[in-house]
Amino acid sequence: MKQSKVEETKVEKTENGQVTAQTEEVKETSEVKTEITAADQSEQKAAEKTEKAEEVKNSEDVKQSGNPDTGTQEPEKTEKETKAETEPVRERKRHKSKFFLLLVTEKEDGVIRQHHIGSTTIELAGIVLFLVIVLVVCRLIYDSITLQNMHQEMISQIGQINTLTDENESLTVENATLNSKITVLSETVSKKMATEDAISQEESENAMPKGFPLSGTATMEEATDSEEHPMLEFTAADGVNIVSTGTGVVLSIDADEQYGNKIVIDHGNGYQSIYRNNGTPLVKTGETLGKGYILFTVGEDNTKLGYEIMQNEEYIDPMTLIEING
Repeated sequence: MKQSKVEETKVEKTENGQVTAQTEEVKETSEVKTEITAADQSEQKAAEKTEKAEEVKNSEDVKQSGNPDTGTQEPEKTEKETKAETEPVRERKRHKSKFFLLLVTEKEDGVIRQHHIGSTTIELAGIVLFLVIVLVVCRLIYDSITLQNMHQEMISQIGQINTLTDENESLTVENATLNSKITVLSETVSKKMATEDAISQEESENAMPKGFPLSGTATMEEATDSEEHPMLEFTAADGVNIVSTGTGVVLSIDADEQYGNKIVIDHGNGYQSIYRNNGTPLVKTGETLGKGYILFTVGEDNTKLGYEIMQNEEYIDPMTLIEING
């Protein structure tokens, strides 16, 4: 069985018009064959003829421009003429170097086929390959930058998470401290409220006219005033003081037809206490009094005390409130 092979032959024209052929083996096979077509040989011959013609022309030009026997010299050529003459030479030199890719294949039946790939096709393929490489490199650079940005963003997010975690722990500790303070304050407020309630209750109790209206012993009997209001009448010894039965404010000090003077104390809770005696009042109207404040001092001429209580502007029996000890 015969083996097929592919050879790559590069044909190039040199500056002197000669044609050279270079063959590169693309695939190693058992037989190597290199062919140069008849067209390539004719092209080589034409190039040799062109080169000889140019040499003859150049030698004639040299003789005409610098002949020492004639004693004459050609006028200098203008720049445009020189450029016009050199451009075809450049064009010829430019088009002298040509190459193409020759692929030779041999099938099993012995048929040999040649495939020519021109320089233009090769150049286009190179350009396409270059563009593909550029695109791949750009894509790799873009992906690298994207990954780097993602990595930096991930690091930033991790830092933010750590910061938030630390802040959360700090807030948790602060919250526990505040809860402890709140508990202490709540207990303090509760105690204060209890104390205030106790004080308020005590003040309320002290404002109630429950006390005994005398600082010493005395005899007591139930009686009525001139208007038939319930009243307690006390007879005390000389030197005993008539005192307030609860905290309050002196509402009025007036003359009394039956006892001489009358002091009315407003206790602020709907209760009023009335003290009737012939002694000299020792308090003034509008004065704030505590429980047990001295209102009169009992003497020989004022041993009698008439005591009354009003609730919500109604007279009530003093015996319902008065506290008698001993």
